[in-house]
Formats: sequence, C-alpha cells, structure tokens
Amino acid sequence: MITLRRLLPSSRRYLDPTGRYVARFATHWRRGVAAAIDWALCYVAFLLVSIPLGTVLGAMLGVHTFIGIGEAVITVGAVALPLMIVLALAKVRALAGSREDNRE
Repeated sequence: MITLRRLLPSSRRYLDPTGRYVARFATHWRRGVAAAIDWALCYVAFLLVSIPLGTVLGAMLGVHTFIGIGEAVITVGAVALPLMIVLALAKVRALAGSREDNRE
C-alpha cells in the first residue's frame, strides 16, 4: 500500500553534489515581472479566443484583396510601359528605314 509520505515531497532541501547551488525564492521584482508577463499572455489568449474567427478572416480577406488588386495594377503598368516604349521605338525605326528606302 502506498503511504501518503511517499507521495509528498520530502522536507529535505536539494543539495548540489558540488555544493555550489542553493535553491531559494525569487526576488520580489522578478516575481512581479513574471506575473505581469503571465497576465499579458493570458489577456492575449483571451482576445484571440473572444474575437469571432469569421470577423477576422473577413476583414483580412478584404484588405488582402485590395492589396492584391493594387499590386496587379502596378505590375501590369511596370510591364506594359517598357513594352509600349520598345514597340513605339521599333515602329519609329521601321518607318524611318522605309522613308530612307523610298528616297533612294
């Protein structure tokens, strides 16, 4: 039969074999900082759970759709402008070449 004494930790302190480590309580400011961090993490978890996922996903989808359309417009403009310039220069050169051929 298991006795209660076996389940409870012993009252003896931890002894480091080298004798360099002594376990003790943390200072008050460290406990305060740890408590503040703990409460902040709990609050963030509460916010994540309490906001309906559909609201967040709907807003995120709308914003990213708007950003994607803007990127598409910029990309089409960045590709089309140099292409139009090259085609216009080729056309001008072809016309200039045909005029020189007609003069001869």
